[in-house]
Amino acid sequence: MYLSIKWLKEFTPYNGEIEELAHVLTMLGLEVEEIFNPFEEIKDIVVGYVVSCEKHPNADKLKLCKVDVGKDEPLQVVCGAPNVAKGQFVAFAPIGATLPGGIKIKKAKIRGETSYGMICSERELGLSNDHSGIMVLDSVNIPGTKLIDALDLDTVVFDIGITPNRADCLSILGIAREVAAYFTLPLNLPPCPIEKIEAEKVAHVHIEIEDPDDCPLYSARIIEGVEIKPSPNWMRYRLKAMGIRPINNVVDITNYVLLELGHPLHAFDKDLLKGNKIRVARPKNTLKFKTLDEQQRDIIPEDLLIWDSEDPVALAGIMGGYESEINENTKNVLLECAVFNPSRIRKTARRLGISSDAAYRFERGVDQLGFKHAINRAAYLIHRFAGGKVLKGIVKNEPKKFVAPQIKFRPSRAISLLSIDVDSKYCIDALEKLNCKVEKIDESIYNVIPPSYRLDLEREIDLVEEVGRFYGLEKVPAKLPKISKTEKEIKILEEASYKFLSKIRQWARGIGLQECVTYSFVDKDELVLLGEDEEKMIPVANPLSKDQDTMRTILCVGLLNALKLNVSRLNKELHIFEVGKVFLKDVSSETTAQEKNKLAILLYGNRYPVTWANKKSPWDFYDIKGIVNDLFSVLGLNQKILYKSGSNRSFLDYGLDIFFEGNDIGFIGALTKNLYKTYNVKSDVFLGELDLDAIFDSYKNIQVKFTAWSKFPPVYRDMTLVCPEDVTFEMIKETLNERKTDILEEVNFIDLFFPEQSQEKRITLRMTYRHPNRTLTDKEVDKIHGGIGEYLIKKLPVRFP
Repeated sequence: MYLSIKWLKEFTPYNGEIEELAHVLTMLGLEVEEIFNPFEEIKDIVVGYVVSCEKHPNADKLKLCKVDVGKDEPLQVVCGAPNVAKGQFVAFAPIGATLPGGIKIKKAKIRGETSYGMICSERELGLSNDHSGIMVLDSVNIPGTKLIDALDLDTVVFDIGITPNRADCLSILGIAREVAAYFTLPLNLPPCPIEKIEAEKVAHVHIEIEDPDDCPLYSARIIEGVEIKPSPNWMRYRLKAMGIRPINNVVDITNYVLLELGHPLHAFDKDLLKGNKIRVARPKNTLKFKTLDEQQRDIIPEDLLIWDSEDPVALAGIMGGYESEINENTKNVLLECAVFNPSRIRKTARRLGISSDAAYRFERGVDQLGFKHAINRAAYLIHRFAGGKVLKGIVKNEPKKFVAPQIKFRPSRAISLLSIDVDSKYCIDALEKLNCKVEKIDESIYNVIPPSYRLDLEREIDLVEEVGRFYGLEKVPAKLPKISKTEKEIKILEEASYKFLSKIRQWARGIGLQECVTYSFVDKDELVLLGEDEEKMIPVANPLSKDQDTMRTILCVGLLNALKLNVSRLNKELHIFEVGKVFLKDVSSETTAQEKNKLAILLYGNRYPVTWANKKSPWDFYDIKGIVNDLFSVLGLNQKILYKSGSNRSFLDYGLDIFFEGNDIGFIGALTKNLYKTYNVKSDVFLGELDLDAIFDSYKNIQVKFTAWSKFPPVYRDMTLVCPEDVTFEMIKETLNERKTDILEEVNFIDLFFPEQSQEKRITLRMTYRHPNRTLTDKEVDKIHGGIGEYLIKKLPVRFP
């Protein structure tokens, strides 16, 4: 954003140093990246007065002039311009001056006559493309005066980096508000006596808006009988200083008001619009549309268009149409001033690769209540500099009124967060200087209504930031917040969490999994496809694309997209994992979001590369179950894990829910075949996901104990039980743990058999017995083994075969 200091002073009477203003704006969050003079290249050009102009004695098309440049005697100059004449004030480049493009003026002899400088055209000065003749100044000037002073050009311009949330500062008015508030100066809006120039004829055009969310407001004014010509010099030069190419008076005025007030406008040749109707709607089908830059654009049903009664005439909020542009034959103008959905404008502009000043502002949000002043200001200037009659009234359709947020504000909270030595009155005064409406609720709470142009003020913390900005963020002392834990305790906890996550990654890489790092932003539609709850999703306020509009609520979605990409690249052997965060909506949290560390695992294809020695050996469900078992074994938590069948996750064909200390912490399973086409796969995909935060809470309390290897041999006994199908190995294992037996060292599952024509199954277990101090005898092992069998029959619906 360019800021002309001369233009700024027309809004607020700042008379301080330029460097001080640059520092203040930077500290207010409007970083001044550069201070420059846009007319630096013509700083040596002066005003000259043509004292005499005679025919060159040795050339028919050249003239010999005497030019007064404020020196003792006029300088002789050879000039070939057809319009040079005696008595003119002209732009003169003396010997030693450098023109735009690096051309240095030297004394020259032309057809036998010496020329001591050059009378310049506007194109030679870089002020326009006009090269039909020399530049003749309109008013009387003192010879020798610097041209930039004579033309009153904007010679000090700030290049300001505006953050995406401060759309209100994308105008001279917006920055003037900040300056006026900080230095307690008056703010003067540009004059707009529209009532004095309106014709008696009432403007009429029918405006239809298909979707109020796409276009909350559309307004128009009609100006009849305009004359299209170049803008006045001061406007052309100011636009050039601000980086905009002048075109004609009507188009230049819309650009001028855009820079001045920050609200984009568009002017249509009304006679080129079919019917007396404007419609704001998306197309039903794809179509071709030619924009002002003469490019054919591919328009899709997600794009927003402005239509007349038959055809599209503009790409809403981005660029006008070629068929309805202002041209030298335009007589009647329809002036548009609207508000469009920022998200829709941004997506269309990005897809089409169009970067316009209008789109830049619309995609950040514009002031809906400020439309009236913007359209009236433009209509007034068109009447003044293009003639014509401004028809009475603004034609408007506003299906979605602007409603300002009401924010509860606690000055004590702001003072506490900022750690500054001020009182409540200072906080309230700061907000009121910014045109916030402040209403007292009680002694400690206020209701704050921000102005319509401050779309970034949504929460109490935003108001706290405003107080801090005007206090001076550089003056806020560095002070640690109050915390319930000591610094040492926090450091220990953070280190433990980091080491735990590192241990998980190291373990996963150690068993042969490859690590992935995927985006936290995903497609909402994909989360819905996987059965995720929309109520728990957190939308991204300004997504880069439709595919990244929501924070992920499940880690597996990233691995599934990695799978799809790899398969498309003919990489069909995948065993990957990711350790990362998922994000869930939590209104009870101060940030309204809950973050959880998760581990996701995906297996696809074969365990090993297929070679002449290694035949196909595809991954199966027991592989991923074994990987999860190994993790808990490595962490020393294998006794606290429990699997339960019948997972209700819609994206799984079959699977198990994983419970840890009684809490559901994840799942393992096979991807449903309904999603094979979505992810471009043709065989089984096995997935697993675990809540690492829940596991870490137990892991951090584990005390590692070392036990010496026993010197005595183990004794093995097998046991086969007949039991119903709903009795699992885990149930049997839990029952055995209840019966404390000192010499029972381990119980393993070794076989499962389902007899035909039976509702029962047979489970075979292997018991390992060992005494720590001596060798066991068969007799005592048999006795204990038999007692265990009787205990199981008593506690569970099982029997021996």
